[in-house]
Amino acid sequence: MNIEILTDINEASLERMHHLMAQLCPACPPLNLNHYQELIDHPGILIIVAKKEELIVGCLTLAWYPIPTGLRMWIEDVVVDEANHGQKIGEQLVLFAIDQARKRGGRILDLTSRPDRIAANRLYQKLGFELRETNPYRLKL
Repeated sequence: MNIEILTDINEASLERMHHLMAQLCPACPPLNLNHYQELIDHPGILIIVAKKEELIVGCLTLAWYPIPTGLRMWIEDVVVDEANHGQKIGEQLVLFAIDQARKRGGRILDLTSRPDRIAANRLYQKLGFELRETNPYRLKL
């Protein structure tokens, strides 16, 4: 198993990303090669992938941007292929992201997780993430 930063996208890796994102968000439309390349090239985003024998089996996105109170850092879109659950792939992805956040000068790393993702929530707490008392708001544009 290798955990690495996605540095380029081809048809095979695009197909795997579509497969993973469909498990995370079945209603979300798939992205094309150009959109993924824009994400890869973005200075405030890392797409971190887990590979088994060169096949992408998990991923997450680490994003950051500066604000007056410091560098805001987020983990988004954490997903491990259902066929690979129970192998600590999610843990390895998150630990890699934590290391990357520290290297970039982050002091706080946030993420959100739906309450029904019981195993994911347990993992995040195990790794030191604390549940925040906040009100999440969303405006659909």
